[in-house]
Amino acid sequence: MSPPIRLAPVPGIAWGAYPQRPGAQPTSEWVTRLARSARRAHAAGQAVRALAPHSRSWRFALRVSACIGEHANRPRAELIRGLQALRAGFSRDGLHDRHLLPACALLGELARRELGRVPYPAQIMAVHVMLRNRLAEMATGEGKTLAAGMTAALGALAGIPIHVVTANDYLVRRDRTEMAPLFDALGLTSAEVVTGQTLPQRRSAWQADIVYTTGRELVFDYLRDRLSGADPSAARGWLAGTPVDDQRAPLLRGLCMAIIDEADSVLLDEACMPLELEAFEGCLGIARSLWAGRDFRIVRAYRQVTLTDAGRRRVAALATTPAVRRMHPRERDARVITALAALHCYRVGHDYLLEDGRVVLIDAPTGRKAEGRTWSRGLHQMIELKEGAAPSPLTRTVAQITYQQFFARYLRLCGMSGSLREARGELYDVYDLPVQTIPLHRPSRRRMHRTRVHTGQAAKWSDVVALARAARHRKRAVLIAVDSVASAASVSDALSRAGLDHRRLDAGEHAAEAEVVAEAGRAGAITVATNMAGRGTDIGLGADVVRAGGLLTVICHYNPERRTDRQMSGRAARQGQPGDVLRIVALDDLAGFAAGARLLRAGRLLERLPANGRALVLRAVFRFAQRITEARHRRQRYRVLDAGRRRERLLALAGNGE
Repeated sequence: MSPPIRLAPVPGIAWGAYPQRPGAQPTSEWVTRLARSARRAHAAGQAVRALAPHSRSWRFALRVSACIGEHANRPRAELIRGLQALRAGFSRDGLHDRHLLPACALLGELARRELGRVPYPAQIMAVHVMLRNRLAEMATGEGKTLAAGMTAALGALAGIPIHVVTANDYLVRRDRTEMAPLFDALGLTSAEVVTGQTLPQRRSAWQADIVYTTGRELVFDYLRDRLSGADPSAARGWLAGTPVDDQRAPLLRGLCMAIIDEADSVLLDEACMPLELEAFEGCLGIARSLWAGRDFRIVRAYRQVTLTDAGRRRVAALATTPAVRRMHPRERDARVITALAALHCYRVGHDYLLEDGRVVLIDAPTGRKAEGRTWSRGLHQMIELKEGAAPSPLTRTVAQITYQQFFARYLRLCGMSGSLREARGELYDVYDLPVQTIPLHRPSRRRMHRTRVHTGQAAKWSDVVALARAARHRKRAVLIAVDSVASAASVSDALSRAGLDHRRLDAGEHAAEAEVVAEAGRAGAITVATNMAGRGTDIGLGADVVRAGGLLTVICHYNPERRTDRQMSGRAARQGQPGDVLRIVALDDLAGFAAGARLLRAGRLLERLPANGRALVLRAVFRFAQRITEARHRRQRYRVLDAGRRRERLLALAGNGE
């Protein structure tokens, strides 16, 4: 486990101009695996319970809540002076409770005046948990934006450069805009780093006290610092509090403290995303000439393609062009396999979109467009050629790092999400982050209904349409959650044929997200959304909708992982409001899971059972499929982690470690 950071890690004499933890030290692989098993067993064995009334964070929150009211009549300027006076204590003693308690109370009253929000005890508990370098599991709708903002403000008051990392550019802009009045009142600068900014804009933004960004933008700018030969000593202007114009200076001020909102999305779902600049040529023409079953085999759920012996001989026979003939046979086969994956394992509308002649990836955990991201090892160029788009420039791999390696280099790391418990063992092992559950601010009134299972897609969409029509008749708001852009189009067509007006919220409608979310809670509204509505979006309900029963969330699939299901269920019945969650699935939805073909064949055998018995068994089959997929994803993340650690060990042994 990493040693605790007692003093505030800030650029300066003690921590250097670019503070960060060193990379992995050379360790034998069997020692790493033994330690991993022990740590995961310890974390998984800890029962996941809400913080108890006698816990340290609970007592802290109650004391802060009592003190907030004592500042109600103090002048605004006096509140700010009180917070500024605590900065010396933070710098001397770190983020200690004796300074945090009065600071949180003053900050809570200032938040009431600047933002119109008084932090609940649950939010204060989350702040305290995060300032202790932990992950807070905070239910959807419990106010994570304010909790993250208060944590960032307290860290910045200690002089620590703060990075608030969230899932996408939309949430970056929204959260920073919401919290900016509070930061401005404290004299703290804030900025955002998003896709499309120029290098001077990014350099200026990273100098702010608090920077909101995505994991991708943060990691790529860190790699730019490493690749550009940036001189940390050129950052001395930061230490003196003066602007930095020296182009030799690094973009970042080091890896001092990160607060990760939607932590499971960033630390787990995106952990295997390729963070590299790559180039490969393809063998798409050869791949189109091969026959499935004879020349190659596909496991679509795993996106794995293997050539048979006959297939390798056929590839060799078809390698007639000079460029292909010059390849080593092993390299040639690998590129043909990549081409086969592009042809058979990746689908437009599900994995990517076509926009203005470009292939734009869809981020699977959120359903949003992943602008600027590309697949590695030539896969992106293969798909561009497959779709008739102009292939993007081929560049060589110049640097890479995994999320696991990168975030482990922060001196202080914390975060929050509504769905962490299923992965608590992995989060503790990889990132040294224990998970603590924050109790609900108000008792939940969410009604979870029994899953309905249909034999085909047509019956599923018909049932969804009937539910939406009935809910509209009762003046309720309806959110229909689907797993892909293609599914969104299918249910949208079914609703249109039934004469039901609705709005779509998916990667293809990304620009209108704020408008669609704002209207999704009105009486009679029907909104079709991909998983992007499960991360960070807040559907406000009108009083008439609450009286009618609240939001009805209809989930039309099982997500690959249970925690994503919990995120979608959390759309309904937030903050003690009423709401219903109903799942409607079709038997052939099993095909999208690992071992889906075998599970689908098994499911077909159950069609002779009575409807109630069939639904009960099939629900168990879907849950079993989720566990298989979760285990596969976990193994994949560990493979990426092990590969990165092996690379760091080799560099360290060669004298090139960092």
